[in-house]
Formats: sequence, structure tokens, C-alpha cells
Amino acid sequence: MPTLRIAKNGNHLCTVGSAGIWMFSVHAWADIWSEPATHLDITGGTLHADGKGDFLIWEMDHKLVKGDRLLFEFGEGEEASRQPEVFDDGKAKEEVKKESPKWEWPLSAEAITKMETRPVACPDLVWYLSKNSAPQTAYRPAAGRQQMSLGLLWNSHRPERMRIALSSTSLREALAREGGQDHITEYVPIGTRVELEVGA
Repeated sequence: MPTLRIAKNGNHLCTVGSAGIWMFSVHAWADIWSEPATHLDITGGTLHADGKGDFLIWEMDHKLVKGDRLLFEFGEGEEASRQPEVFDDGKAKEEVKKESPKWEWPLSAEAITKMETRPVACPDLVWYLSKNSAPQTAYRPAAGRQQMSLGLLWNSHRPERMRIALSSTSLREALAREGGQDHITEYVPIGTRVELEVGA
């Protein structure tokens, strides 16, 4: 059974273990409107005999800035470096009621246009990705798109591999739940190292 060790700028951030869980995932995302440049979530899930489970959080909205480097090492083992937080759905719903603005759904064409014309905070959004110490490849949002997403996903059904997916989407594609532009989709074996650097 594997672990995923995550380091930031050469310092250990956390190790996600597979013991007692059925899946873990990493989600990094960025868009041209947001500062800091990239946001990182590291989560997992348990599954109980009754079919219910818990949503686990190691990192949520961990903020990365230009120049930050992440190293993901998919290796042997099963123990996490620290216990994750168990997501409290009831508490989260109460916080959303108190803090979230009210949105009319579906969004009107006027509201979408207003969101698209927000000031651009990161006009030169670029990520540099490499695998197993190969030369870096630069990835930018595909033409007409404003955001990028990197996902690393493991589950216990195929414990010997992990999925890597990198894509860019437009706001309209995201709202319509469309896939956008696929840059990378592949499965990698235990022993794989993935490096992500947040560029200008």
C-alpha cells in the first residue's frame, strides 16, 4: 500500500497514508483573477461497512505564491505523518449560511460576464511540471481559458497506481461542468516523483 509524501520548497509538508482509507487526492488550482498564484487541497476518504464514510483533510486552501515548489513522492508504506481533520458537514453548512453571499442560480449572462471581466491579478499564469527529474514542461491556460487544475488521485481498487491529470478551463466551461482542455491524463506506478513549480 502506498503513501504520498508532499514537500514544499524542500520542507516536508505532510505525508498522506493509505492505512484505513480508500482514497486520497491532491488538488492544485489557479486562475488569472486570484492572488496568491495557486491554491492546494490535500484530502482523503474513509468508507465504513454501512456504506457511509468520512471526508478527511490534511490541507485545505493552502496558499502558494510564485516561485513555490512542490514535490510529490508516491512511495511504499501506508502511515500518514499526522492525523487529518475529519470534515464536519453540519458545521460547514452553518458557516456557509453565515458567511457566503447569496447567489441566484443559475447565474445570469450578465453575472457571468461581470465575473469574466474582473481585474486580472495573474496575467502570466504558468506552471512548470516534471516527472522523475525529467526537464520541466511549462503549462499555461489554453487559449481563451482562465484557470488551471492539477489532480493526483489514488484509490484502493488499484493500489499500485496513481492518476495524474492536468487541465485548463474557462469560467463558462467550469460553470457548465465541461472538461476544458486536457493537458495530461496518465496513471503512474509507485516510485514516481512529480514536481510542480508555480511560475510568473
